[in-house]
Amino acid sequence: MLVAAILRRYSPLVYGALGIGLVLAVVTAFLPWTWLQFLTVGLLIAGIGMFNGESSSRKRARSASE
Repeated sequence: MLVAAILRRYSPLVYGALGIGLVLAVVTAFLPWTWLQFLTVGLLIAGIGMFNGESSSRKRARSASE
């Protein structure tokens, strides 16, 4: 649907969000919890959620076409 179409079009952003989240997680891992770490965790969760949603929508599309 709309979300799947957005994910298909902007999939580089999904990987970008994952990459930025991972880099920020490594950089801020040794600091006390700050707003930056909450943002990092949010980016990671959002990136992983988008990645999972994208792969499941592809599976649904593949099974529907068969």
